[in-house]
Amino acid sequence: MLARMDNRISALLLLSDLTLTAFALYLADLVRHQVQLGKPIGPGQVYLTLDVYLIVLVLWLVGFRAPKVYGHRRLADFSAELKGVLVAVSLGGIMLASIFYLTHNDDFSRLLLVYFLVLDVVLLIGFRLIARAVWDWLRARGHMTRTVLVAGTGRMGQEAGRAVLKHGWMGLELRGFAGDDADSRHLPGPVLGRLEEIAEVVGQHKIDDVVVAMSYDHRQAIVDTVRRLRNIPVKIELVPDILDIALTKARVYDLDGLPLIGVRGPVMGAVDRLEKRVFDLLVAALSAVVFLPVMVIVALLIKLDSPGPVFFTQRRIGENGKPFKIYKFRSMVVDAEERLKEVLGHTGLVEPVLKIKKDPRVTRVGRMLRRTSLDELPQLFNVVKGEMSLVGPRPEEKRIVEMYDTWHRQRLVIKPGMTGPMQVKGRANLSLDERVELELAYIANYSLLGDISIILATIPAVISGRGSY
Repeated sequence: MLARMDNRISALLLLSDLTLTAFALYLADLVRHQVQLGKPIGPGQVYLTLDVYLIVLVLWLVGFRAPKVYGHRRLADFSAELKGVLVAVSLGGIMLASIFYLTHNDDFSRLLLVYFLVLDVVLLIGFRLIARAVWDWLRARGHMTRTVLVAGTGRMGQEAGRAVLKHGWMGLELRGFAGDDADSRHLPGPVLGRLEEIAEVVGQHKIDDVVVAMSYDHRQAIVDTVRRLRNIPVKIELVPDILDIALTKARVYDLDGLPLIGVRGPVMGAVDRLEKRVFDLLVAALSAVVFLPVMVIVALLIKLDSPGPVFFTQRRIGENGKPFKIYKFRSMVVDAEERLKEVLGHTGLVEPVLKIKKDPRVTRVGRMLRRTSLDELPQLFNVVKGEMSLVGPRPEEKRIVEMYDTWHRQRLVIKPGMTGPMQVKGRANLSLDERVELELAYIANYSLLGDISIILATIPAVISGRGSY
């Protein structure tokens, strides 16, 4: 309940912040042209181009995420949120100024940059003030609120009640507790009835959510409580008291009144997914424009080197096992797929492999493309389409996925990437288990800064050529 609401609010804030930042940049350009301060500029002087907007949005995405602007503790405390916004904008401004300095871009207006940073702070803080006022107005009139009853009056019940109270700003209203009132003096709310009466309590107090917070020693009481609420239209959340489950970052789901504990590897939340998608779109679109001349030259070389199409397409397995068509520059002979069994038979390989050393199907230009990873440039269009990410697990062929053990399939919980931990730590020299272990560690510890680090580390990995054939 709390995680879902927190993620949705954070995702909406991130999207609005990026939109307002782009608008602040546009307004700053208008002010710079209309208010004749500083160095005079002509009416035809253009400061803002598409690449400037893309660079600013990428930098601000990093700036907003680095100081955890959208953490629920900051969102609950406006002074902390204000501090987070100021730090984020300052960080973005420093990075932007550094880029202009390192690229010797003396034509960009420093005064425009000052206008932009001031307007950005004003718009971001103003939006938050308005959003909070509207939110409070709606809550005061009974909208956007959910009433909560905690089932359990022990230690876990007390902690659950305090957690709900801390999230009152999200629209959660703690009505009270159901259970033994012997320790009610320690509870942050009244005891409304016994567990045996929980169905009546829910109806009498118009409860929207029931949080079952009892230790595992009371598992029979947990089962009985859920059973009593089975036919009542109320959402049920279960606070697990099982250490092994807690360590896996389990999630609690509600299925028609039945609480489910999802025990699975950690996956990205709504904010992480949104920032990753925005980053992918901006960088992939900009890269496609920058590398367009290179792709034209590669296409001509392929045509001159061997007969057949310029592009190679193949079904790969993507997020959650969903197949998609991957785009690459052709680096093999046209009948490479038909000759695969023949090649594998000669090598005697038993483990699923990515690439084969001295593969006779690779063309002369294909060897150069694979050595430099230029054959993967068309995957930028897969990223734009949303089928892949810039960074993630390798997009596997169906034949390899069919040979997976159960634990290998955990790598399919996110989109595959053009590059990833495998590409910077050994590439095709790694065994399947080693590759999957690296990719699962990446998923568990995802961060945007981590993605940027992997992209930067890919450059020397490609130059070295280690594991590429």
